[in-house]
Amino acid sequence: MSVIRSPPKELSGSAPNLSNIQLPNESNTSSSNITLRHEKRKRGDVLEEELKSFMTEMKNMMDSQNQKFTFLHSAIDEIKTQNIEISKAMDFMSEKYEEFKTKLENSERQRTEHLATIKALESRVEQLERNARTTCIEIRNVPKNNQENKVNLIEMVKNIGTAIKTDITESDIKDIFRYNSKSSSKMPIIVEFTTVLKKEAVLHSIKKFKSDSKTILSTTHANIEGPKEAIYVSESLTAQSKRIFAMARKFASEHNYKFCWTKHGTVYLRKVEGTKPIRLYSEEDLNKLATTN
Repeated sequence: MSVIRSPPKELSGSAPNLSNIQLPNESNTSSSNITLRHEKRKRGDVLEEELKSFMTEMKNMMDSQNQKFTFLHSAIDEIKTQNIEISKAMDFMSEKYEEFKTKLENSERQRTEHLATIKALESRVEQLERNARTTCIEIRNVPKNNQENKVNLIEMVKNIGTAIKTDITESDIKDIFRYNSKSSSKMPIIVEFTTVLKKEAVLHSIKKFKSDSKTILSTTHANIEGPKEAIYVSESLTAQSKRIFAMARKFASEHNYKFCWTKHGTVYLRKVEGTKPIRLYSEEDLNKLATTN
């Protein structure tokens, strides 16, 4: 049989009041825990907002970069298109340039050929004109008579023949005429003889007349009424030969050539007596001669 023992004295008495037991810093600890939990929730919100803001900025940045990339890509495409157009234009211009160059070369070649042909034709015409004038003389500075005709002109030539002591008959003259002009009454008279020998004899006699008489043939010698005027007789030259002869006379004066004359329609120069005569066929001959003086 068990015996119920009484608790010890130190344990006896009323039970302790747990509500009055105070844990150290209980109120502080509880308050601290609550505060920390609240602060953690706020910091997470901030991080989340910062993250959202960062993501938004990154998205905006990416969108901006995409826009720039799109613009740059469009600009590059436009430049490529322009380069293609420029390349096409350059190819077209290069093709046209070659085409124009070929045409220009052909034109220049044709021009050279045409100039050569024209020069050859001019030389042929010049020679034909000289051949046609081989029997002709030209009388200049004779005043025109109101009643002038071929008969009067032939009579004048006969009188000149008498003055220079060379018989000239009507049968010696194939044709005679004066160049027409409304502004001058002293246009040259052309006398065409029947032979070159007769023409040469007349010219030789006129030259001898001047040398022997020390005078110039004049209208008085030709029995022409009016004031006494000098008469000039020479070969009948073509227009080209006249131009070369005038240039040759000027050249002779400037470069101390003593003699300048024509024979059979050709112009000659001679520096001094006894030297070889220089024949001038064209202006180029004078230009070449000028470079050697």
